[in-house]
Amino acid sequence: GDALFKLLLMLIVELKKGKGGWRLFNIRVGKHQPFSNLRTALAGSLIVKDGLNFIENDGSKRYRISVHPDYIAYDKEKLLKHPVLSIKVLVKELP
Repeated sequence: GDALFKLLLMLIVELKKGKGGWRLFNIRVGKHQPFSNLRTALAGSLIVKDGLNFIENDGSKRYRISVHPDYIAYDKEKLLKHPVLSIKVLVKELP
């Protein structure tokens, strides 16, 4: 759904900034379900079926995609046509 897509896009934007890809999320203790759901959704598409290591957590409410930025490809023009405004705003941050 759009919520998981937006979460993935947030992580991709940070990764593409080239500063290690870590993004701080204001998450209350025990409320990590969106990341678990995203890991589960992506696991089937990964060569190594390990969503936990693909989306890392540093124990300080920071998460990142653990892959080289060059391995993430997207079509910015198509993404800018997404119907959800908050997703379009994130897409504009992509190089």
